[in-house]
Amino acid sequence: MKQNGLCLGTVLVLICAMLGGCGTQDIDNGDVEQSVQMADSKTGTNDNTLSAESAAKTDTSTAETGESADTAEEDEITSSDADTDSESLDVSDTVDAKIRTMTLTEKVYQMFIVTPEALTGVSTVVAAGDATYQALDSNPVGGIIYFSQNLETWEQTNEMLTNTQQYAQEISGIGVFLAVDEEGGTVARCADNLGTAAFDDMASYGASGDTDTAYSIGSTIGSDIHALGFNLDFAPVADVNINENNELGSRIFSSDASIVAEMTAAVTRGLQDNGVSATLKHFPGLGAGDGNTHNGSVWIDRSYDDLVSTEFVAF
Repeated sequence: MKQNGLCLGTVLVLICAMLGGCGTQDIDNGDVEQSVQMADSKTGTNDNTLSAESAAKTDTSTAETGESADTAEEDEITSSDADTDSESLDVSDTVDAKIRTMTLTEKVYQMFIVTPEALTGVSTVVAAGDATYQALDSNPVGGIIYFSQNLETWEQTNEMLTNTQQYAQEISGIGVFLAVDEEGGTVARCADNLGTAAFDDMASYGASGDTDTAYSIGSTIGSDIHALGFNLDFAPVADVNINENNELGSRIFSSDASIVAEMTAAVTRGLQDNGVSATLKHFPGLGAGDGNTHNGSVWIDRSYDDLVSTEFVAF
């Protein structure tokens, strides 16, 4: 299999809410006093009958109250589910309506994520002003990816990203993906340039297989870069370390596909719980490669069955 460059697949995370039921109350009935006098036996019997009937009515009322409570609870759950479904339909309808108004050219532009330099023609972009606005107006791309040369200070980066997002919203009403490579370890644009939280290479965490730590890494990175204005991270690395000569090395969690799957899933949850979309890369996998795709083409000798049993497990 020949792989040129990097192929990226975005992973979405779904959150489900669970609701519990409620019970009913039990009502204790007192003993019915019976008359010991033979002359009052008829009256006593009638009292017993009335008390029993009252108890039966009380039990029936209690049951009906319980059923009403259960019914109300079910109605509440149904209503909640209906609201969620309604919100999903509203979003879907809004998206469909927007797409119907777009030209083919606009749709094609939305499929691209480019550097700010490619978008504007400026040699090194460190701010977003008129040039960025005009470029987005003429070329409404779906996203922009920023590298080390674009990130000078926290304040400068935040202003650049905030302005860019505002321009995109004004121009298209859609907004734009603002992306960065922030894996932790050796690939950490924000940690290296802006002083956000730094981490070791992922192989060191994969060795422990601690998914709580992996979630914490994703959560911390997500919180940091979301505060800067990023909403898309090209991380985590979901490749499996198959060939020791691959270009990724310690950026990979493990040579065990199941460990890679668990750790990347945890990092993904951490990122997305903090408002940043994760990207599992580099599908279908560079871990079996013996070269660097940045310098040319790499041949990966893997059968479909090999991919299914290993690489696809992680993705």
